[in-house]
Amino acid sequence: MKLKQLDRLIDYRRRIERERAVVLREAVDEQEYRRQRWETALEARRQAQENLRRFDSRVAEELRRDHEHLIKTSEVIEHMKQSLRNASQKVDEETQALIEARREVKLVEVLMQRQARRDQQESRRKEQRSNDEFVTRSHYKKNT
Repeated sequence: MKLKQLDRLIDYRRRIERERAVVLREAVDEQEYRRQRWETALEARRQAQENLRRFDSRVAEELRRDHEHLIKTSEVIEHMKQSLRNASQKVDEETQALIEARREVKLVEVLMQRQARRDQQESRRKEQRSNDEFVTRSHYKKNT
């Protein structure tokens, strides 16, 4: 593989790595936003239950109606928790993909270094052959 092709491959891998990092940041932000909404709704539900215990029966009836709404909210929270788990799994998968991409980039860099060393050795050999040939010709011309 030529050095120029390897450079393009490395640039491509790095670009993919940056794009995956953006996706990961967005997933984490989304996860945090949903967690905050979930905590807010949960705290509201706890407060409503506490208020239900404190108030008289007339107010309690009104709060029971609110409680029904909170039950629906709890269902939404459960759905959000599932979404959060899915997002977390996606983050884990993207993290693994990012780690793999980094490994591949490292591998390509090592292969490029090896190829450069081989090219350098081949260049030295050619130069040595040329020098040997020159010395041999000089020796023959001198002796003839």
